[in-house]
Amino acid sequence: MAQCEMRMATIAAGLRSAHSAGMTTIFNAAPVPREPIPLELFTSVDILVVNESEAAGLAETTVDTPQGVRRAATKLLAKGVKHIIITLGAQGCVWSTNGTSEGQFSHRWIRTIPVMQVDATAAGDTFCGALAAKLAESMPMSEALRWASAAGAVAVTRLGALPSLPTTVFCRTHFSH
Repeated sequence: MAQCEMRMATIAAGLRSAHSAGMTTIFNAAPVPREPIPLELFTSVDILVVNESEAAGLAETTVDTPQGVRRAATKLLAKGVKHIIITLGAQGCVWSTNGTSEGQFSHRWIRTIPVMQVDATAAGDTFCGALAAKLAESMPMSEALRWASAAGAVAVTRLGALPSLPTTVFCRTHFSH
């Protein structure tokens, strides 16, 4: 997993190396990168996680309607990424992927758990960490996204970055499906 808190050349090299080794790669394009993302980086990314503004910037389109979300995801999938997750805060996230045939994209809306937001500081990091952890346990993407959404929902109910991070036990106890 990589995010944009280091030089883009370092991120690209790490993702290329991990992808070449057969690892599942997750790239959270946050915070919004100061350097351009090289087009060839996208082919080394299995899962791209972006929020609305990051998706809009990378896809060069608006992401303020469901159609805009699908349009941005489709443009990003066309760059070579296998899965796009666009996080939408209280509205959940959209998981987009290639369908069964080339050029057939599917978009699935994953709802989140309604909570009273206190501080969104670590929500994206929490979401990505929970997603990676559940995928590493061989959980199917749709279920891993529900866990990630639950973890992100818990994170926004607490002040501060580290104190807001939930445990698997907490999520299982309070948000079991």
